[in-house]
Amino acid sequence: MPKLPTLNTRWLHHLGLGLIVLSGSLFLITCLAPESPSGFLDLSGLFWINYALSVGYFVAILAHHWAQPRPRKGDEIAFARALVLFSLSAHTLNYGTEIKVFEPYVDWMIGYVLLMHVTLLLLPHRQAFPAWLRTGLYFLAGAGLVLAVYLTLFLGPLIMLALPLSLAFGVSMHATVPLWFAIEYGRLPWRMEKTNRARGAFWSGVLAPILILAGFLLPWHGLQRGTEAAQVRATAEAPVQGLPDWVVMSQYLPEGPLTEAVLMSDLFAQPSYWNWDDGLSRLGRRLAIRQRHDPLATAAKALYGPLELEEDLMVPLLDFRYAARHLTHRRLWRDTDVTVSAIDTRVQAYPAYRLAYLEHELQLTNTHPQPDNQQEAVLTFHLPEGATVTTLSLWVEGEERPARLTTRSKADSAYSTIVGRERRDPALLHWQEGDRVTLTVFPCTPAEARRVKVGFSFPLREADDRLHLQNIWFEGPPSAGAPMTAQLTVEDGSPAPDLPLGWKAQAEGWRYQGEWHPTWRVSWPRVPLAEGAFSWRGDHYRLEAVPETSEAFHPAAIYVDLHAGWDALRWEQLWPHLQGYEVYALLPEPVRITAANYSARLAEAQDRTFTLLPFHQLQPGSLVICQSPEATPLLSDLDGSVYAHQLQDWLARQEGDLRVWELGTQPAPYLRSLRAFRALEIRQGRLPALVAQLETGQWPVASETAEAVHLPGTQARLRREASSAPSTQGAPDHLARLYHYQDLLRTIGPRYFERGAHEEAWLDQARDAYVISPVASLVVLECEADYERFDIEATPEDSLGPVTVPSEAGAAPEPHEWALLGLVLLFGLAYLRRQKRGFQLNRA
Repeated sequence: MPKLPTLNTRWLHHLGLGLIVLSGSLFLITCLAPESPSGFLDLSGLFWINYALSVGYFVAILAHHWAQPRPRKGDEIAFARALVLFSLSAHTLNYGTEIKVFEPYVDWMIGYVLLMHVTLLLLPHRQAFPAWLRTGLYFLAGAGLVLAVYLTLFLGPLIMLALPLSLAFGVSMHATVPLWFAIEYGRLPWRMEKTNRARGAFWSGVLAPILILAGFLLPWHGLQRGTEAAQVRATAEAPVQGLPDWVVMSQYLPEGPLTEAVLMSDLFAQPSYWNWDDGLSRLGRRLAIRQRHDPLATAAKALYGPLELEEDLMVPLLDFRYAARHLTHRRLWRDTDVTVSAIDTRVQAYPAYRLAYLEHELQLTNTHPQPDNQQEAVLTFHLPEGATVTTLSLWVEGEERPARLTTRSKADSAYSTIVGRERRDPALLHWQEGDRVTLTVFPCTPAEARRVKVGFSFPLREADDRLHLQNIWFEGPPSAGAPMTAQLTVEDGSPAPDLPLGWKAQAEGWRYQGEWHPTWRVSWPRVPLAEGAFSWRGDHYRLEAVPETSEAFHPAAIYVDLHAGWDALRWEQLWPHLQGYEVYALLPEPVRITAANYSARLAEAQDRTFTLLPFHQLQPGSLVICQSPEATPLLSDLDGSVYAHQLQDWLARQEGDLRVWELGTQPAPYLRSLRAFRALEIRQGRLPALVAQLETGQWPVASETAEAVHLPGTQARLRREASSAPSTQGAPDHLARLYHYQDLLRTIGPRYFERGAHEEAWLDQARDAYVISPVASLVVLECEADYERFDIEATPEDSLGPVTVPSEAGAAPEPHEWALLGLVLLFGLAYLRRQKRGFQLNRA
């Protein structure tokens, strides 16, 4: 057993403890403080300080040891503290410099590593602890040994390189730190007391993480084999269904977090140094996915091998199953160091018109230490149903440049050419299916923050006799903790809104100032519709209530979209009300359901997580009953498939009166797209409401006409009327913008899969109303010559043009504006001081 330290060594132990506190503080700064582009805070310099502290302390230990009158046994306390110092130095090297040995740990591993270090510091003092505390310490030491051995094995190839290089390059010795931890923990059974209690605690600590790992690996292996079996099954069934292989494969993948972990491990988990260059890990690095170090995934891949999936299967699976569309979006440059450093939001709400306008002005900052580094910012905005973009501006050389609206293909070609080859200033915004838009901005450099403004016109959602407005949030560069300023103004005569905490009333509306909150909401009591109209080009645009009319509808057949999301109880409740109809299950082909087999049909459907409705095979005048899962493919995912061609023919014919009833929380994404394109009439409600409709045989009539479109999420529709008299009632121009956006979707719908061939024909309507659409995008280029080169015309003078909102008085200045203000203030103080001194001299 180690003896308590003598008095002449206490100074060395206190010094080690103090250096650990200092080194740990520097490491925390490395983790929490962003890199300063100006060089004021050099994180690599913090590593050299920590490295010097660890080497210096180790030299002090050696000097103290050899200065003793006779050779003494090694000082366990000092050695443990020296080892922790070297570990802090290694972690500072990893997170504060370009030398990345480990990707950031997953959350649970952070706690595990911390326990491993604390335990090592406490072990030399174990004899001073009570027996129960020593037992716990031995248990943690056993668990620490397992982690140290794992880290040593993971770094095996680097350790073999580090050992011979350590004589020439001392920094390489950092790779051996886990090995020294393993040796120190491995010696403990020979140094601790020889009791069953102590040994049992230590070996229980070793066994516990191994058992946890085994409990994780067994289901992992089963899911990995099931995934590969689903791939084989999809190869056989996909041609029959006319769907891409990955769609059929995803139907047979079970839901759950472990399935997600298996599928995403090769992209999001750091690959082992023993097999660094596997294909999907390369894909993860190419997509600039921020990988993390997960020992469970690493061990699973080491034992069972990586998942054998091709890239063309993995990317679409991630897109729709796990909301990874933002991660897999095309990137021409890296974006790993771009952050959103400030957000200024302005909102104009019109409750009586059931619409609002919201714009975000974002400041994008590149935190890379090299001032000439160029990166690309990619953001995905998630919109409420019925919303569209009506403003985009990029600041170039300090000047706001509004975007021009052109065809999607022209905008994409211009951006790809300029960013990919010429490396100059553009911004590009595309419409994406699924109520999303993607914005890309280039270049973002450490020398100057980029400013970009994007604005949205959208309906207020009606629910529970209230009108709801939800912030438009985005995926993209990190924005947590970014300062946010928000200003809300409401049309005159509207009731006061119900606001989140932190908003304050002002003379003109309400204001919030604080940290960025992506999901804030505002609501109003439901107010009567306004009667005002907006006049433009000889037409009036107004809002009117949807007439409540119904018609007789008796389904020729009923199709039930059975899958694993249906439970036996709901099916048992529904089945009695379907008697008297021809009922079919989509498995995925229509199969007749009878009283004799309805239970068997449900069981047969349990191995599929969803189906895509084969509309071209359904009888006209039928009813489809759905309970949609959260994740299904989008229509755009199916481009080029046999299913897409068959659906295109059905959309063009628009035969029959097919209706859909959704029992779930919301229709599947592809069904929402078909509803937006006016291809389907979808009603939503619980089972009693469906039963009532079936019993009465009366169904609501579609509310749209040639000159009226439904405003999604509301009980109102937008109407266009020809009139030569101008309106004097001051209605917002968003009425016309949203009318034309919805009318464009209605026009594009029947030819959605052929949209590329009709871009020019549909462009004028989008450009005049200045709204993006599936065929129209917004782009900002650096100069007029760029627009001429790519044949991108200016916005017509008589068009609605981009929405303009006066900037809030007193908005926060930009960094360079702060600098100018500071200089002006300094010169002003110097001038006043000089004037005061001259005045005093004159008086004298």
